[in-house]
Amino acid sequence: MCRCGEHFLQDHEGQLHPARISLSACSRLIEEAFGFEPKGPDPYKRCSDTPLHLPVESLITTQTIHSDRPDLRHLFIWWPIRYRNTWVQYQLNLAKTKTKHKRNISFNNLFFYLYKFFLVRSKVSQEVDIRLLSNTFTVKKFEVYRKGKFSEYFHKEDVDIIKSYDLDFSLRFGFGIIRGEILNAFKYGVWSFHHGDEQKYRGGPYCFWEIYKKDNVTASILQRLTNKLDGGVILKKGYFKTQNHSFNRNITQALLESSRWPSQVCIDIENGVAEYLHNKPSETDAKIFLTPSNLKMLVFVIRILKNRISYLFDYFEIDDWHVGYIKKNIEDIDIFDLESECINWINQESNHFFLADPFVINKGSETFFLIEKYNYLKGKGDIILYEEHSKRQKEIFNTEYHYSYPFIFMDKDDFYLIKESHEENRIKILKCTEWPNNWLEISSINNFKGIDTTALFHENRWWLFTSEKGNGHSHNLLIFYSDSLEGPWTRHKNNPVKTDIRSCRGAGNFFYKEGRLYRPSQNYEISNERSMTINRVVELSVNRYIEVAIGEIQPLKNIEYSSKIHTLSNSDNFTVIDACRTFSFISNPFLFIRFIYGKVKRKINWVRIKN
Repeated sequence: MCRCGEHFLQDHEGQLHPARISLSACSRLIEEAFGFEPKGPDPYKRCSDTPLHLPVESLITTQTIHSDRPDLRHLFIWWPIRYRNTWVQYQLNLAKTKTKHKRNISFNNLFFYLYKFFLVRSKVSQEVDIRLLSNTFTVKKFEVYRKGKFSEYFHKEDVDIIKSYDLDFSLRFGFGIIRGEILNAFKYGVWSFHHGDEQKYRGGPYCFWEIYKKDNVTASILQRLTNKLDGGVILKKGYFKTQNHSFNRNITQALLESSRWPSQVCIDIENGVAEYLHNKPSETDAKIFLTPSNLKMLVFVIRILKNRISYLFDYFEIDDWHVGYIKKNIEDIDIFDLESECINWINQESNHFFLADPFVINKGSETFFLIEKYNYLKGKGDIILYEEHSKRQKEIFNTEYHYSYPFIFMDKDDFYLIKESHEENRIKILKCTEWPNNWLEISSINNFKGIDTTALFHENRWWLFTSEKGNGHSHNLLIFYSDSLEGPWTRHKNNPVKTDIRSCRGAGNFFYKEGRLYRPSQNYEISNERSMTINRVVELSVNRYIEVAIGEIQPLKNIEYSSKIHTLSNSDNFTVIDACRTFSFISNPFLFIRFIYGKVKRKINWVRIKN
């Protein structure tokens, strides 16, 4: 039972995957579970204008079930997950209520409902035809009744019937506040979504108050319900950058990105790592928000318009990155106070370029940096080799593709390289055959637009930490693993293993400090003041990944390049970083013109490459 119009999950031959949103997710579930040939677009692209059609007679919208029975207003689908090769049992249940509870729209809230009706058109709320085979599902009808204004209960005899099915869990659709013994009728409880950080925002409308309150982050949770309002057990929680210029986009983002969480909890149960199901319920005394008044809606609309103007002006700003290094091991410096260290900055040589994404490697007694060199006039980056002892720069990768994040590392006596190029639609692992110009591809992950990929050898296994270009590329962390750098590479069972705009996208190589393993990541919470988050790795296995954010590295304020920082790399005796200053069209029009020229030229070249 999940809120109608919000979430669902799917299964295919025993494998659980992210589902489509809304009731399109439900149709995808049925398709996959019972072997129907998929129609429409790729099921893993979780947003589409094309509905799915299966052979049943029920037109279902996100709000109402249209049927011959006007008293039927709730849909809830129950099924037990047995973790075998086949699904043992499905239950389709249409619940009815004794009375209809119509929404009272007062004049004081009229502007909000008008705004939502005319301007909020999320793709996750489209109408979808679901066709259920009558011989596949057991259909039961139950009454629910209300106590108070919002609480809904099941009759005891109905709860006993539901218990007899021995179901593992239930997702919640379209109910008010569910209370009573029904919450204990399933082995793993009743799961429900709450869009918003329960420590800040309770009530509704979801994804609204974050924009109104100028909060940089919008959160969502999947919880196991208890009888206490907003006091459920947190199963999954994610943080997204607030789309402050669009209420519609903020809603869509939260719904889409959290749709996979029920599947992930199921996978954790199957692998025996879902002990969090029995954690203590969340405690919060956050304010309960109500439907905004007309005055607040007026403020909201003005704020949205202002944010849209700022959003457009972001396109008239360009970044100018700079690379520096500290002649110390990372264990010997305070990474949260880099300004106190002596930083040597590499000469840019020309204002047609910037340098970013530095990585350092030792070869004998010499130290080399691999750096992205972005050419404004070409609109793309190349990889250069910087020799620390001679201060010379040499291009080693210069093709039609854009290259960045040249992650270089050693295994035994060999050098390996993973350079970011999502345009090639794959992650490539290269082995150096002749330093520094000749590299041989030894394995790859195909049909995957990986960005900022970082490798780690841990407990006799190789791990690749990455993000995927597209929606969610800055707030999702994905992992692949293999017994060898030659592959094959296996996708982690619970990808994405983490969803947090503040600490997911890679920002350099892993490092040990005081015997503990740390992962640097980029913090995209504030676009124009980007920082880094340092995460301590708690657990890494094929079944689970846990890390904890321990601190934030702020942009360096006492230098010219004080806007952003996003890469931290180290070797035995060097630590390298990059820092950024931001130009606007007004402050540097000539640089901006060069930047736009390069972007247009790059677009033309990219069309040529694809054709």
